[in-house]
Amino acid sequence: MPQPKRQNLYLGKAGQFAAMAECLMRGFNVAIPEVDVGDDLFVVNDQSGNYRRIQVKTVTATRRSTTYSAQFQVPLPQLQQVFVPDLVYVFASRFPTGWGPFLVIPRDTLLALHQLKGLGTIVNSKTGAPRVQFYVSFADDGSVSCAQQSLSRFINQFEGLPDLVPSDDLV
Repeated sequence: MPQPKRQNLYLGKAGQFAAMAECLMRGFNVAIPEVDVGDDLFVVNDQSGNYRRIQVKTVTATRRSTTYSAQFQVPLPQLQQVFVPDLVYVFASRFPTGWGPFLVIPRDTLLALHQLKGLGTIVNSKTGAPRVQFYVSFADDGSVSCAQQSLSRFINQFEGLPDLVPSDDLV
């Protein structure tokens, strides 16, 4: 087992590869950028030529009576910045028995949920830029929520990932 400080590096890379495997299983081509400037993966639909930038956030879920909880952090400037093509977050949770459901949420949708529905709390970072902290609850019935808002519609939504269009039904 790696040292505790390094454990997060191993966990993060494992989550990245797990998300990559999910994309590959759905028939998308996947590339890892040589230089990480905020993109963990590029997911490409070889037929359409469309691609999507992916940022994977990986955590270990913690058992809480009838749920598992996970705490994801996203840099606020990254959440607010419009990209072309736009960024999609994949929240990967490691449970004691394996990977939990992935949450696949476009950046613009996550920002709208933060601004309009109060998802996430802004926290100051020791390294500079503020972050938005999302406390996600995974219920035993399979539902997923954050700040009492359902996130179940984002569970394992990898299909069509490179061809996503901006959503008008954000909330």
